[in-house]
Amino acid sequence: MNVWDQYEPTIGRALKKTAQRSPDKKAVIFDDRLFTSSWTWAEVDEHSDRIALWLNSQGIVRGDRVGVMCTIRPEYLLIY
Repeated sequence: MNVWDQYEPTIGRALKKTAQRSPDKKAVIFDDRLFTSSWTWAEVDEHSDRIALWLNSQGIVRGDRVGVMCTIRPEYLLIY
């Protein structure tokens, strides 16, 4: 990792910092016709880390481009 990478603002870094500052605060509240649910910042961070680890296990590395095709759902947030 380049030493300057730590200063590059990214959505992932912002998410991680927010999860560290406010882990139990609600990050996402979603309500569709079938159910209502919510995630805390800690849960969003954990889920997005799991997705990143899975992508890495599939050979995807930093800098690779990954296409995402999905409907508009709360889970879409997790890919960042």
